[in-house]
Amino acid sequence: MKGRLLALAWALAAGEASACSYITQTQLSFEVNSAALDRSQVIKLAEWLDRSYAKFLMYKRASIEVGASDAVPHKAKALAEQRAANAARALRILMKTELPITTVARGYRSSLNGLGDSNDFASLQLYPDVEGLKLPDCNPVPIPGLKPCQRIIQITLAFADGSAELDRVQLNRLAEWVDRADALYAIYESAGVEAGATVKVPGRTSEDAMRLARMRADNTTHALKGLFPVPIEVEQFAHSYRERKSADLVANDFAAIQLYPNLKTSKLPGCNPGRPDGLER
Repeated sequence: MKGRLLALAWALAAGEASACSYITQTQLSFEVNSAALDRSQVIKLAEWLDRSYAKFLMYKRASIEVGASDAVPHKAKALAEQRAANAARALRILMKTELPITTVARGYRSSLNGLGDSNDFASLQLYPDVEGLKLPDCNPVPIPGLKPCQRIIQITLAFADGSAELDRVQLNRLAEWVDRADALYAIYESAGVEAGATVKVPGRTSEDAMRLARMRADNTTHALKGLFPVPIEVEQFAHSYRERKSADLVANDFAAIQLYPNLKTSKLPGCNPGRPDGLER
């Protein structure tokens, strides 16, 4: 499926949770006007790759989305493309095997979005070799987000057109889902939040849509942290879309949330994604 989060690879109907995702992801930052990853970011990338290979032994491809800011649009775009090339180069050097990498570079007029977050970033994703690793079935499940053999618990929430706020119905859904997730696994390592917003609205530009998507991601993260019983690390991703719905009629105004159980403490029987003895039991 194209698009989302350089695609989290879910087929999600609006307001419903669906197929599970095995994608691993991280986000890096850049100094203003610099296309180089500094030492701390290279170390962060290397450590993320170590964790990623500990989860899955094989990956099929990678994707990188990069942002850059400058008052002159074409300069911002050029800087973003340089950053994308440098991030891809660093990823290739640190990867254990050679993988195809797709890149998307975006330019912004402001160095900060409407929430004060930096527009100078690089978001990276790795896509496991699902067939080669013989990962568990990821078909939709009857109870949204809950399946005994899933390693990722997920739900997607809907937004009213033009709004960055979760209404009462969506907040109630989120609270109920958090309660079920907390009952399913005792400990979660981290969470991911992806939000989308539509460009194809009169008077709305792609930058407006991206700002709206990032506000939705931030508000969803705030709600999740407020409802979660313990502190949890959350990675955020935001994307704008030209159409209100994708080619397969999935709504593009959404916030998708994933929880990642702690595999070592959860003791998941029959759910090993890697080598036969790769999961501690």
